[in-house]
Amino acid sequence: MAESTKDKIINTTYRLMLDNDDISSITVRMIAAEADVNVALVNYHFKNKDNLFNEVINQILIRAKEFFTLLEDEKRPARQRLFDFLLQYQQHLAKHKKFIFYLFSSKQTFPTQMTYLKFLRAQGVAKIMNHVALLIKAQQPEASDESIQSQSKIIFSHLISVLLFPVIYSASINEAVKTMKDVFLSPEETKASLQFFFDTYFPEHEI
Repeated sequence: MAESTKDKIINTTYRLMLDNDDISSITVRMIAAEADVNVALVNYHFKNKDNLFNEVINQILIRAKEFFTLLEDEKRPARQRLFDFLLQYQQHLAKHKKFIFYLFSSKQTFPTQMTYLKFLRAQGVAKIMNHVALLIKAQQPEASDESIQSQSKIIFSHLISVLLFPVIYSASINEAVKTMKDVFLSPEETKASLQFFFDTYFPEHEI
């Protein structure tokens, strides 16, 4: 099926955002020229550049949410599902770190930690928490639900802070974003960090 004009503009903007160090320097005229359409068409579909950028980032976040299906494959051990999900999810974010930086830098995005936490919940992080609880239960079958819940919160917080979104523990999201470009690890470093995490909290199983 032929690519629609709207999709062509979105895909062109995505490529430009990937290739430019400073996303904010991209203009509607640049996008129109690269997509071989006129500026009026871009404005017709998206009204302004911010709406277009938000649509591109929304597509990236939708793709990120798809990784949560890895946690639903009950044919595989819960520990392996969680490990594979975290690895692929983080690598997806790392590939698009400039986009994520722009998302957090937006004046209307995540003004407080509470709005950020709501975003995380919408992404589906409850599934991660559930898997952590499953692994604790497997280790400690006699533990009470209250104990498992308490341990899950601690381990989950460690996981998020170390591997996925370090900015969550900053007193100010707007200040933390200034250094966010450097928080993402290489694929090798990410896998090593994950391995260390699982060996620390769930050492009796093999990845």
